[in-house]
Amino acid sequence: TKLENRPEWKFGLHTTWRPMQRLSFTLNGYGNDGSYSLSVPTGVTSVDGYVRFDAGVHWRASEKFVLKCQIDNLFDADYEEVVGFSPAGRQARLAISMNL
Repeated sequence: TKLENRPEWKFGLHTTWRPMQRLSFTLNGYGNDGSYSLSVPTGVTSVDGYVRFDAGVHWRASEKFVLKCQIDNLFDADYEEVVGFSPAGRQARLAISMNL
């Protein structure tokens, strides 16, 4: 019996490059080979595997201020983790924080 939403294999990759003390870049990748999924309208069906990458930059402007930028789904991969639910696509986030 195949288990629902349980791919046979999964992978994850995380790498960080820090060219300077206050600046770092990250690249995250993950994916799987697909799985079986179940919904009332479709019954048991297969969901294709996918590969997705996220990237970010983290800059400590000073001891108090930090700027972060993250891009999720960098290459705008079109996939479903479960049948009928696709991701929102490429998204960007920006955060500014201040330590008191």
